[in-house]
Parts: sequence; structure tokens; C-alpha cells
Amino acid sequence: IGKPFWDIVLELAAAEQKTPQRREYLKSAVLEALKTGESSMFTQPTEVEIKTPLDSEKHYLQQTVFPVKTEAGFCIASLTHDVTEKKLWEEALQNSEEKYRTLYQESFDGLFITTPSGKILDMNRKGVEMFGYDSMEEMRSLDLATDVYARPEDRQRILKLVNSGNSAEYEVEVKRKNSETMITHCSLTAVKDETGTISSYRGIIRDITEKKRAEEERRAYLRFLKNMDRVNRAIQATNDLQQTMSDVLDILLSIFDCDRAWLAYPCDPDAKTWQVPMERTRPEYPGVLPLGIELPIEPAGANIYRILRNTDGPV
Repeated sequence: IGKPFWDIVLELAAAEQKTPQRREYLKSAVLEALKTGESSMFTQPTEVEIKTPLDSEKHYLQQTVFPVKTEAGFCIASLTHDVTEKKLWEEALQNSEEKYRTLYQESFDGLFITTPSGKILDMNRKGVEMFGYDSMEEMRSLDLATDVYARPEDRQRILKLVNSGNSAEYEVEVKRKNSETMITHCSLTAVKDETGTISSYRGIIRDITEKKRAEEERRAYLRFLKNMDRVNRAIQATNDLQQTMSDVLDILLSIFDCDRAWLAYPCDPDAKTWQVPMERTRPEYPGVLPLGIELPIEPAGANIYRILRNTDGPV
């Protein structure tokens, strides 16, 4: 577009960063990187503040810049993450609580601040609703370990994790007001005062119960398909009906991890009798049903057959 890279970067920067000194630093760093593959730009990820030409709003980016060697020499690559929402939230809490209160309250995630001793200092509207309480004032009386965590010992485990690295992301099971549990994904950061002592914890919480349930349903469905394939392979493996049924029952013992599996015939609630042509059991659980002997169908048995015939899945 006819402009040096460092001039383009400078145009996107905030007004206070558009200085001759900044331009010279960018130019020197870029030229050094293109020449040697090394530069002060590559020391660590940096956060930059920019203003886009379209909306003139401030945006905060976290950049990791690194050299890439090609046949023509070195070029510069960059991984960039938009951290604007995170940055604005931090500024809201630290510098202008009232100005950013609306952003805090209308977040789609629960936002909260807690004390090191385990009390809730603040939580936005979404968080209060997530836990099923009527107001933030009601939640201030709670003890995190006993009233919020489904397993009280999880709090100490999580604090140890956060304190060792200043922040952490994790999944944890928590309790709603009505004692129902939910699985959540949390991001927790330790906030320290000027002496380096942790004064509070700041976090983001999201209910992922439905997501977890959907994942488990998907895994269950895949297990079902895998098991049905095992049954199908057993059926196709031989033309001997007795061997086929025996193999299928053995597979059922394995799939359901049960003690006994048998074949009942006929599965007809209107039949007068029924019988068990075949049964397979684990060695420690001998069979209890008489094989090949016709037995009268009782009303309870007929009702079971009706339920089985009217459903597409196991009962």
C-alpha cells in the first residue's frame, strides 16, 4: 500500500504513542529483525493499544512477534489476540467502577469478586441468576466452600492452583440455591495489593452443564455405534445360528458388564408360554433359568413384553 510497516503500525496506535521516538524504535526493530532474525521485538508477548480507522475506538491487542526464515531471508510473523473486553473489564474494576458498571452487569458470563477468606464481595446480574438467588445481598452471606462448591475440598485445591500461578482456568461443580448442581468453567485471577498480598480474587464463570451433557450423549452414541458394530460382526461371522446367538450374548455381557444375558422367546405379550433357548453367564454366576422349557406367561411378564415392543431403546 506504499507505506513502510512501521508507519502503518504507528497510524493504528493511540494518539499519545504517535511520536518520532516511537517511529524510530519500530523502524530500527523491524530492520534489525529482517536482517538478523533477532530483535528486541521478540522478547515476550506485548499488549498494544490501537484505534481503527473505521470506528476510532480503542482496541487492545496482545501480540507475539517472531521471525520466520525463508529462502529470500527473514520475514516477520505475528500472532495477535483481541483482548479488548478483558482489558476494559480490568479498567472498569480498577479505575472507573461506575462508568463500566453496565458492561459488568450485562455480560453473558457471570463475573465475580471474592475475598481470600471465602466471601463474595460482588457478582453481576448474570452470576446471581445462574446460581438461582434473588439478589447480590443474599449471596454475600454465603460461604464459598460449604454453600457454593459441591465438594468443599475443591476450593482449597483451586486456590492452590491460582496462588501458584496468579491465575488459572478450570472446571468445577457448584451448587445452586435449590441445591441442584451445575458444571461450570471458571477463570480466576488473584488480585494483589501494593505489598504483594492477595487482597481478592476476580473471576469469570460460565454454566457448561448442557454442553457437558451433550458431550456425554455424543460419547454414548458413539459407544452405541461401536457396540452395534461388534454385534453385527458376530452375526456375520458364521452361519451357525446357535454359535451366532452365543457370540451375541457374550458380547452383551461385555457391553453391559452384567452377570447374565439370555434370549427370551417369543417376545409376544399375547402368547400363552415363553422359554429361554439360550443363556450366557459369567463363571461365578451360574444360570438360574431352565433352558428350552416352556413357561406360562404371567401378567407382569406380558406387560414387560408390551413395554419392550413399544420402545426403540433399552428398558
